[in-house]
Amino acid sequence: MDSRTHLRVLLVYSEADEDLALRLLKHLSVLVRFSGVDTWTEDRIQPGADAQVEFAKAIQHADIGLLLISASFLASPTINEATIPQIINRHREGMIHVVPVLLKSCLWKSHPVLASLQLLPRGDLPIAARIGDDMDRALTSVAEEIAQFPPLHQASTDDIDVTFPGDLQDPPSTDNNTSHLVDALEALLEAQQRDTASNQQSDERAKQIDSLCHQITSRFRPERGLRVANVELIKPLGSGNFGTIWLSRHVRTGELLATKTFHLEKLGFGLMLWRFRRSIRAMDLLTRHNQTPPTIVRLRSVAPSTLAFTMDYLAGGDLERVPRLGWSLERKLSVMIDVCNAVSFAHRLGVIHRDIKPSNVLIDDVGRPVLTDFDISDIQFVTKLSIAEGGLGTPLFAAPEQLADADSANERSDIYSLGRLLYFLLLERSPGFQVEEDPKLENLSTFPAALIAIVRRATQLKPGRRFVTVEQMRVELEQCQTGWATAKASVRSAVRWIRVNFAVLSILILVTSSALIVAVLQSRRAHEQEELAAAEASARLRSESLQQELADALLKLDRATERFTELEKQKGTVTEQISELDAELRLLLSVSPASPSERKRTDDRITALKAKLADLRTKQIRINEQVQQLGAELAEASRRAKALQSQEPPKNCGCQVGDIMCAMKCSQPSSNSRKKKGVLDDDNL
Repeated sequence: MDSRTHLRVLLVYSEADEDLALRLLKHLSVLVRFSGVDTWTEDRIQPGADAQVEFAKAIQHADIGLLLISASFLASPTINEATIPQIINRHREGMIHVVPVLLKSCLWKSHPVLASLQLLPRGDLPIAARIGDDMDRALTSVAEEIAQFPPLHQASTDDIDVTFPGDLQDPPSTDNNTSHLVDALEALLEAQQRDTASNQQSDERAKQIDSLCHQITSRFRPERGLRVANVELIKPLGSGNFGTIWLSRHVRTGELLATKTFHLEKLGFGLMLWRFRRSIRAMDLLTRHNQTPPTIVRLRSVAPSTLAFTMDYLAGGDLERVPRLGWSLERKLSVMIDVCNAVSFAHRLGVIHRDIKPSNVLIDDVGRPVLTDFDISDIQFVTKLSIAEGGLGTPLFAAPEQLADADSANERSDIYSLGRLLYFLLLERSPGFQVEEDPKLENLSTFPAALIAIVRRATQLKPGRRFVTVEQMRVELEQCQTGWATAKASVRSAVRWIRVNFAVLSILILVTSSALIVAVLQSRRAHEQEELAAAEASARLRSESLQQELADALLKLDRATERFTELEKQKGTVTEQISELDAELRLLLSVSPASPSERKRTDDRITALKAKLADLRTKQIRINEQVQQLGAELAEASRRAKALQSQEPPKNCGCQVGDIMCAMKCSQPSSNSRKKKGVLDDDNL
């Protein structure tokens, strides 16, 4: 150990919090270099050594025990039954300072020991809840606080040398230098991209890019046995546009993981490096959130150079294996609902996937789908459906607006891809390229009408006619096999039939009306001209009356449709509120308050939540009744239109069978009604 070392810091954290721990270590590294501070983590334990013995030795030498608190930390049996008792005993003997650092929100105040200690950073706001510079400021304040503690031991030559975990290659400083080179290369590539857009070229910048690419490739070369991002590479599993997926093993625990390394030969290709690093930031954002669902792949560690990162290894294959799995319809719907939950969560954090397809949904060891490859095209195992083109996504599954301009992709682009994924699961084969603005989906005729309606709405070529949110699509998937969903699908199908056959219906009425006029003229040809003029005048008046009646009927239908949409929105809002309150109620019921006053506050809150839930469920029932009533009214309008096609009057309208005027009066919308935007649009339903 350096003779300047006078303060030894022992970090204790859960493996789930390793990324934040490494980030804190980076802030402490300045103290390591210039202030004689030494840090020790489990990564310092040599292979084959007894971990408990080594940990006990580290506790004996440490001046500060830095406890990185989170729910995973509090739930760890090893930490709570072995590590903390040893540190606390040393603390009571005055031989170590114990400093808890709140990484993530948790019930740390309920811990009998931690509740009595001074928590960092000050203010009780967890580090993981902070963003960007605010997080760095919090970590810096923790490092500054640590530097103020006095040493409790004299320096000894028996101390263990400093080693930081997660080094890309040996020695650590080499990878740190590589990190700076990669940052510089990315900046040059962005400048070159701007030059290209403005039709300018810089030979000097091109030479700098080539030089940096050469320096980086000389320092980092992925191969079997390389240690990178806390793992050792074992063998390649697959390759995509941006990099290679390796089977890897964690250097400390031996756990099998998947590691992605960037294609070094593409370092100087446009914005590929930038997109690769942006995908890491997106995965980091999703992984760090304390409510991330298990259906999103976890980012486990990142190399300092960001040319490689490690994630969970999922050996169950992907959804392209569905034709060989023999899944039932219920199983397929369950998988789609899980995938929708994952995409919806990502959208709430501002992450647009842009490449949802069967090969990017893997299966974990319990049969659960896991969404991978955020914001990068085709990074998982390449299969026959993987025909990605750069950052545009996969044409079979990507939305048309995204294929035209990748940067224009938004939440509704992902909804289109989800619709195509559902289409693939139902067919158990490629759905083919979509060319229809409003797909007919004739090859899904054997499936429930409600399910076909979901696929059709999600895969509309116009983004404005798709589902508004993934959550809306998920709710309909959950309800698609209920009676209410079947009735709603029938209404949508009827309205769509009217819209598609509107021209035919208009021609039919025009032809029958013309035939009637001709018949009248022929039968009246022998009569005087005055009688003919009177008949024509009467026909004109009748036509004007019919147009007014049709306009009134369409106005009522328009208002009913708007009301239908508003009730659907209210229903979604109430459902979401019920879900949130149920989650809060379950959480309160699972907590055991430490004091009578806290127990009373908890009981009062539970009582209030139950009352509010009861009110919301009553409101939900009332909205469902109103929606069903409106659905019946719209279905009746559809029945009358279909009766017109067969030249039969609607039942109970009072007209005679074959009466052409009944068809005009009771069923037919006027040609002007087609100009009313959205009146017969099933998307409004």
